[in-house]
Amino acid sequence: MQRSFMPDTQLHNLKAELIGQPEHMPPPQVSESALDVTLLTREAFVSDVQSVLERTEEPEYVRAATHFAEICAPLIQHVPQFTDLVIPFLTPEETAITRIYWTNIRGHRCVNRVYSVVYSTCRGPAHGPLDFIEDITMASAKIHAKQQTLLSALSQALVGGGYTAIDLDFHGLEDADKDLFAAAFATTFLAKQHRFVQFYPGATATRTDFARLYGHSHRLTDSEVIPRPDTTYGSILDPGDYRGIGGVIAFDLLYSRDHDGIKGLTTLVLGRPDAVKAAAEELIRRKALPLLYPIDNGVVADTRGFTADRLKELKKGRVQYVNSNATATFYLNPPTDIIADAVITLGPRPMTNEVLTGFLHTGTRCIVEAEKIFTSAQHAAIRESGAFLAPPQLAGLGAIIVQNMAIEQRQNVLALTVEHVNNRIETVLRAGIGQCHETIREYELDDNDFYSAATINAFQNTATALFQQGTQ
Repeated sequence: MQRSFMPDTQLHNLKAELIGQPEHMPPPQVSESALDVTLLTREAFVSDVQSVLERTEEPEYVRAATHFAEICAPLIQHVPQFTDLVIPFLTPEETAITRIYWTNIRGHRCVNRVYSVVYSTCRGPAHGPLDFIEDITMASAKIHAKQQTLLSALSQALVGGGYTAIDLDFHGLEDADKDLFAAAFATTFLAKQHRFVQFYPGATATRTDFARLYGHSHRLTDSEVIPRPDTTYGSILDPGDYRGIGGVIAFDLLYSRDHDGIKGLTTLVLGRPDAVKAAAEELIRRKALPLLYPIDNGVVADTRGFTADRLKELKKGRVQYVNSNATATFYLNPPTDIIADAVITLGPRPMTNEVLTGFLHTGTRCIVEAEKIFTSAQHAAIRESGAFLAPPQLAGLGAIIVQNMAIEQRQNVLALTVEHVNNRIETVLRAGIGQCHETIREYELDDNDFYSAATINAFQNTATALFQQGTQ
């Protein structure tokens, strides 16, 4: 559907606000017919973005960027001066591949690569997670960095976005090899990198592994007060865990507006064990029923869902896995074929089409993707199925908010409790959800298309900063 355009005077005043010109200046004399000629249709805009990026970018990244352009097309039609900011936004400021040469305990020479992306610093220094992904590519790193930038733009913090990944199964190394790699990493990468101000554990980096590279971090317990840390790298709060908690809070806030809330819903959480544990405990606090809980050597699934009492029994080792009446089952790897009311994914990789189709066929009512964006086809499939989609731009905010609280803590010697942290996350998420509702109404999106609304809001925040920089 072709949208009506904003009047000339409103367009001029908006641009004046963005770039600091006085609003009393007369608007440019542009006729409606001339404006129609200069503005692209939605299809032409998306096609132009795709053709420009195809000249320099990898096909995988071009597909993700084209999907982003499709989502933002209503904003571009409504505020056409943002058109010239789309390509600058989709072009990362800096990318680098750093080789790490090191010798393992067997005397073998090894080489690994660090893929780092500074995506955008127009809102502030680039912040981002670190992951260990053996088959990482630069295109995939750019997609993660773009997502991180969108998250940062919604977090109410003046920070940019970036991403770092190492093509190594660090968790699978022996402890001695971990120390050898960490030493090489410190001298080869940390000593030379200047653009990233802050790292935190990503979806594949456990707290213990991250501590070997950067410092130490941990999640708050219910009554814990945290002193000021004395480490150079890392956060004493664990943003990786709060990615899971943020996903649960976003799920609860979004689902409570048009439904009865998440109380009593069986929920499948997939991702890094530490984050899954944190999410499961937050679900229980909110009276939902997580179906999985990681333990030292695997994961336990309970078809009834874990309550506070069942989780307490599990932690004491009193759960029976094998008997005629058992509902709990032990798995080495988390299963993805469990029937659940809702699914929260916290991993570094998007759901495959097969896994997503399986969830939709079993009647999953809500999908919460807290780490990676969907493809256009997957996004459409979720909408057509009637399932509720909580967008990653909101669900992943927990990690960003906690990362910035950790910085405040180091600078100001703050004492934080879990209630303080969770309240901050919930406050920011409520504001973000309110903005999404306004965007859905303004751009006539589907009633529950928070995914597109959050993307538009994030880009609008970033584009405003680009205007202020004078980037056009």
